[in-house]
Amino acid sequence: ASLDPNAQPVRFSDAFATATVDLRRYQRVGRSATLGLRVSGAGTIEEAPLPPQFQHALGGAGSLPGYSTFSLACGARDRLVLHSAESPIQGFFAGYGCDRIAMFQAEYRGGFDVRIDGGRDWHWDLDDPSWVVFFDAARGWAYDRDAAGRTDTGTPYDAGLGILLGDVGVYGAVPLGSDKGGVRVFVRLGPRF
Repeated sequence: ASLDPNAQPVRFSDAFATATVDLRRYQRVGRSATLGLRVSGAGTIEEAPLPPQFQHALGGAGSLPGYSTFSLACGARDRLVLHSAESPIQGFFAGYGCDRIAMFQAEYRGGFDVRIDGGRDWHWDLDDPSWVVFFDAARGWAYDRDAAGRTDTGTPYDAGLGILLGDVGVYGAVPLGSDKGGVRVFVRLGPRF
């Protein structure tokens, strides 16, 4: 509903169907190396718009860390809905994000291998700290392009590096194939996926 008492309420269908799929594979590929793969998708099963609280936005540490948070929201955050000039209520976004998203993530995690030769051959595998190299790609779809001015996201992708100290990770990511360049540094208190 609208917060403006003079406006008609915004109506949407409360009959919709959504699904979420999240497939992950972790494969040990060496003594202290792991390859992790993730394919996930979420959103509407039908090709129909979802209410904003069920939409999904991409960008940020959880999905595409090379892009800023909510920067890939199918255009839902490109326009504000404004009330009348005399209304004290601020503008708001008519949508939250995309009606459907798909994402692929891959990361290679390795440890540090220290060898010391001093009369005896010392070999020490360090799993903590460790390093990680990652790649992410995603896509978002919007199904009410005419009404809300939303558009599909295309297929943005990014890559990055990180250092893990136990469960804490410090990462740097850059968007690839985009003019939204620049390294984004972020900290996570758990694994990326």
